[in-house]
Amino acid sequence: MMTSVAIVYASRYGATETVAQRLAAALQENDVPQVWCSEISVTDPGQLASAGMIVVGGPIYAGRIMSDVPKFCETNRKLLLERVVGLFITCLYEGDQARAQLNEAFPSWLNGHACAHADLGGAVRLHQLKFFDRFLMRKVGKVREDVDRIRMDAIRSFAATLRDCLGTLP
Repeated sequence: MMTSVAIVYASRYGATETVAQRLAAALQENDVPQVWCSEISVTDPGQLASAGMIVVGGPIYAGRIMSDVPKFCETNRKLLLERVVGLFITCLYEGDQARAQLNEAFPSWLNGHACAHADLGGAVRLHQLKFFDRFLMRKVGKVREDVDRIRMDAIRSFAATLRDCLGTLP
């Protein structure tokens, strides 16, 4: 298998970037040698077009994925539908709440096309947040201190599933 995997993500405070980098490392541990990560806003369209698989991810804030993610998906709709795709979110919810957030985060046309979906946990460092985001985390999220719920087990499992999806490439 010599195809490349592009992991593109949006990240406001760095937790999703951390998850993307850990996912890239986990894919490489699963014998996927060509993996690269890029923040959505600076992704090179030419490099993206050369990838056999595209993994798209972003954080959930106040119940919604960062707006850069659906914009990226719509802008790249044709390309995404021509590639094997994986989707992930980062959030502090778990179980049914996280699954509901994951399902709502991406357009239905992309959810149906994706070979793998995952909630990979999340992290919050309160001191890094802007005032309004900190306010929301405290009031709505009931977060009173820094939280790290990034789930390496979920990242490893998602990486293994993505590696299996690569087997579906022509």
